[in-house]
Amino acid sequence: MRAAGALLLLLLVGSCSDPPKSRFQGYVEGEFVYVASPLSGTLESLRVRRGEQVQAGDPLFALDETPEKAAREQIEAALVLSEAEYARQDKLVRTGVAAIQDLDRARSTRDQ
Repeated sequence: MRAAGALLLLLLVGSCSDPPKSRFQGYVEGEFVYVASPLSGTLESLRVRRGEQVQAGDPLFALDETPEKAAREQIEAALVLSEAEYARQDKLVRTGVAAIQDLDRARSTRDQ
């Protein structure tokens, strides 16, 4: 019985102390921002975690660049081909072998 009384006394004395100063009671309001890419694609890497603070301009994620890179290479190849075709048609028109319409068509294709 003495042990129970001592334990009760210890609990009462321990509970009467001041709360730690590092704790605050209340609530915090936050602002949620939904972020999306203007381009569709496969997510390659996510560089932030939920709740992490970021600064303006920080990269948040990266998309797979493979489709865009392939499209860019295809467009560059088409440009090289159309420039070569224009040069060829220009040479043929100057020699009188090709019609001016062929040169105009090649110019139009090159300038697109």
